[in-house]
Amino acid sequence: MKTLVLTTAGTLLLTSGGLGYAVHANADTTPVVNHSSASHHQKVQVEAEDIEDLLEYDTLDDAVDADDFNAEVVENNAHKRVILLSDDNGQPQFKSILVKDTNRLKVIDFQGGLVFNQILGETEEDGDADDNTSEDSDNEAVEEGAEIDELPEYDTLDDVVDADDFNAQVVENNAHKRVILLKDENGQPQFKSIYVKDTNRLKVIDFQGGLVFNQILGESEEDTDADDNTSEDSDNEAVEEGAEIDELPEYDTLDDVVDADDFNAQVVENNAHKRVILLKDDNGQPQFKSIYVKDTNRLKVIDFQGGLVFNQILGESEEDADADDNASEDSDNEAVEEDQNSDSSEQGTELEGLTEYETLNSYVDVDDFNAQVVENNVHKRVIVLKGDYGQPLYKSIFVKDTNRLKIINLRGGLVFNGVVK
Repeated sequence: MKTLVLTTAGTLLLTSGGLGYAVHANADTTPVVNHSSASHHQKVQVEAEDIEDLLEYDTLDDAVDADDFNAEVVENNAHKRVILLSDDNGQPQFKSILVKDTNRLKVIDFQGGLVFNQILGETEEDGDADDNTSEDSDNEAVEEGAEIDELPEYDTLDDVVDADDFNAQVVENNAHKRVILLKDENGQPQFKSIYVKDTNRLKVIDFQGGLVFNQILGESEEDTDADDNTSEDSDNEAVEEGAEIDELPEYDTLDDVVDADDFNAQVVENNAHKRVILLKDDNGQPQFKSIYVKDTNRLKVIDFQGGLVFNQILGESEEDADADDNASEDSDNEAVEEDQNSDSSEQGTELEGLTEYETLNSYVDVDDFNAQVVENNVHKRVIVLKGDYGQPLYKSIFVKDTNRLKIINLRGGLVFNGVVK
């Protein structure tokens, strides 16, 4: 039988819509972390049929067949409740977010993006009337799939990703923006477009790779360059031809970190403040993204499969970066200072001195992974847990100012969000 793992503080009473139910504690599954709203934290399990009492469950089940998955409440407070739906292998497939103040439910497919966004209790017609005021002409254009090409952003979307090769669906449409999903023949979302109506800006996102287009419609490419890239003449000249991208100030570091020469590099965003480079493999699939912040000379490199792999100000030595970022972190740094030169068991021992370790270990068995602190400064510390082949699988973010810890499954999504003490 499918089960619901419900994270609560003490005995949880669900009050949405006046519905309440009792849960039965399982003494073997009690973690050791405190939430800010309670003196202790526990996990309880209830029979699958009890989840049906939750306000949002019927709608969630209608949208994604929730009964086919194992449900887990990973966050529940006065303002919102988050449910994860995982498959039989424990891999999260969907996430629902109920905003209690407004009764709005969003359902997100981890592979595809937003699949539902509406206020519960409204009919679909009410939702349309509420969200899409002044959108009559656009809504008429998308009532039937054949007419979606009448939307102002469609021609550009088709030019960028051959939209006609996919099944298009408008998943959000209101006075400010419209979101279109492009799904393949198996119903899997491949691309998402976000059209901001106030500014006429269109963004196109590849779910496998990231941003592939970002421009104001109606502007020529030259207009966009003139608007966005003021004072960037020398940089733009350097990337007019792919062979000259290695003249950019961040390229040498990017190449050192991820062997950029092995990929096809493309500048997808370049303005007065930052430049974003995508590195694609021979099949056109983005593998890495670099973000160069020009104001501070900081470079971040992100692995699409694994997360953050580099974050440093260019021109600083590694020692300078440590001195700058990790001020007042002596005790924590001592716990991880030999991390890079130790084996996994030594890493585990050294991490035990960190504030967040006990909670992190209770959720993901840190000893089973190779742990690496990839960012550590006065405000936060980020730990990546990698598998035997070096692939990042989990990431923890510890916010030192508030003692809040988030644990993220890089293949599935959020698994913990609470204050540790």
